[in-house]
Amino acid sequence: MNTLSPGPVHTPIIDTQVGTPQEAEAFRKQAAALVPLGRIGQPDELAAAALFSHQTKAVFPPEPISSSMAA
Repeated sequence: MNTLSPGPVHTPIIDTQVGTPQEAEAFRKQAAALVPLGRIGQPDELAAAALFSHQTKAVFPPEPISSSMAA
């Protein structure tokens, strides 16, 4: 079974969870500091990972997807 467990992703919900645009930007920066890549994810990156995981070639990838997608 394949699963996606993303960290923070840049979506409009961040803007609705805080009071001001400045607070939203501060949250994004704080969240990015906790992510190994140093940034939050983008929705299209999640979509690409989901599509990849449904390919027959993705049954047993030779290395963790996160490191192969970081390049």
